[in-house]
Amino acid sequence: MVEHGPSVRLLGAAPLAGFVPEDTLEPERFVLDVKDQLDRILASEELAVPDRAKKFLKYLVDETLAGRSDRIKAYSIAIEVFGRSQSFDAQNDPVVRIEAGRIRRALERYYLIAGQADPILISVPKGCYIPRFARRLTQNTGGSRATNESGQRPDAHAEVHHLNRKMMILGALAASLTVGATGYYNWNASDQPASYVEYAPRVFIRDFEDLGTNDHSTVYARGVSAEIASRLARFKDIIVITAPTKETYEQVPASGGIFDLGGSIHTSGTHLHLIVNLLDGSSGEVLWTRTYDGEVDVGNPANFQKYVADKVATEIGQAYGVIARENFVSLKSTSRSDTEAYTCLMSYYGYRQQLDWSPRADILSCLEKSVERFPEYATAWALLAAVLLDEERFGPSDVPKDPTSLERAFAASRTAISLDPNNIRAQQALMTIYFLMNNVEMGLKTGREALALNPNDMELTGEFGIRLAASGSLAEGAALIEKALADNPSNANYYLTSLAMINYLLGHYAIAADLIRRVENVDNPLPHLIAAATYAQSGMMKEAQTSAGRFYATKSNFLDKIDAELKKRNFSDSDKAHFLDGIRKAGLSFRSASLASAGQ
Repeated sequence: MVEHGPSVRLLGAAPLAGFVPEDTLEPERFVLDVKDQLDRILASEELAVPDRAKKFLKYLVDETLAGRSDRIKAYSIAIEVFGRSQSFDAQNDPVVRIEAGRIRRALERYYLIAGQADPILISVPKGCYIPRFARRLTQNTGGSRATNESGQRPDAHAEVHHLNRKMMILGALAASLTVGATGYYNWNASDQPASYVEYAPRVFIRDFEDLGTNDHSTVYARGVSAEIASRLARFKDIIVITAPTKETYEQVPASGGIFDLGGSIHTSGTHLHLIVNLLDGSSGEVLWTRTYDGEVDVGNPANFQKYVADKVATEIGQAYGVIARENFVSLKSTSRSDTEAYTCLMSYYGYRQQLDWSPRADILSCLEKSVERFPEYATAWALLAAVLLDEERFGPSDVPKDPTSLERAFAASRTAISLDPNNIRAQQALMTIYFLMNNVEMGLKTGREALALNPNDMELTGEFGIRLAASGSLAEGAALIEKALADNPSNANYYLTSLAMINYLLGHYAIAADLIRRVENVDNPLPHLIAAATYAQSGMMKEAQTSAGRFYATKSNFLDKIDAELKKRNFSDSDKAHFLDGIRKAGLSFRSASLASAGQ
């Protein structure tokens, strides 16, 4: 006989359509089923959490099934699961809150990937630690629950897809962002914003229409939609839903954008012609369309499918992509005040695009408030780390510096990674921190691991390329930056400046001059310094003097600490000497201890 308590009958409403709360079936049978499900989850490789999180989940389920759910409090969890002392204070130690968030995300990911057909759903609702259990409707639960009025079992498969994306959409084109407006960042402490998942865009991916006359087109039609879904799922600020049904549409919150992605494929002999369309899910308006052509590869059809999926995911899924832009425009048109908590985070990317220091204080304040309100939001912690890093990288001389900014950035990035180890923005911030600490080996390792997680993320691709180039791999770094520039022209100033510096160091002065000339309207001193050195090396002294004047107009003290600045950017001795030679030829004055010791 299995022991159970009255809590088995206090399971609450089913968290997803397609499941029912199991409060009327035989309790003993259900307890066994739940325990079997827990063992299945804990043994799965898709439950990507450390052992202490697994221990936490087992504790929650066991206590609930044993009828002791009333004991599940942050204090008892901290002591019994995490070994905290009797003096544990939940206000100052967020360990239980953080691990609960990790478990929620891990469970949702598990049911997305490995548990799509599992008979029992285990979830931990936000706001409490008592788990809920439900049985899938498609299972034989006895009685009419498993069928609808027509006698057909409803398809709940799609409705458990990808609901772990509890992240805000974080991107839009610079022209759409009004960064720096004082009222834009106002927060009302009494007006708690709605959960950020409410505003995340939903992308319904449909099977592609097969217009071919042979089996090849059928294979490709099925494969393309699956590959696109797989690539888009790597962007954690997008909720991807495959095989959508009428019921899935009805469950989508009205706040976030709804998008339909589909198309058609046609084969003629060995030629493939694919059309991909992204539609506004509410109006049916075509927002974006592309065509792709290729040849049938009987031995490996996945090559064409992966090629198309990479292109589509990069163009529509990234932080500056079509979905982000359309969703942001839609949200800006609403008069609801709670969207401010959502849109202020998106302004980070507008700030990044302009290389303009002035909005940083507002964005920093906004992100600090965001992590205070949403302490489990990994991306907000990661972006907070990135903005803190900018004080170390780009801070103007007339702004007092916080000597703890690098330490705070490191702490914020580690918090983000503890919440979500696969968060790209968190890995990107940590990579940059390692480079600023002159730990090039760990910086490169972190960057490569992050790029492997999502090679379609151009924000990361460009930043890693810059770090590669700074470490001495100029050609490899330039290739990644050029890819980012081609696929993410919204961030052109940053990439053009970096490519100009690389070409300068390679001695390609004409190319460097062309690149730096394309950088527009920036108050950042570095592009002007690179331009002055480049023009001077090319013998264009008038242009060099003009750029030198623009550099001085920024009132930067970059040249006063030139050795430290170039060391921070991991310049080799030869690259440093090369750059300083151009600066000297441009007529700019500076003192370099390393050059002085070398007698220059």
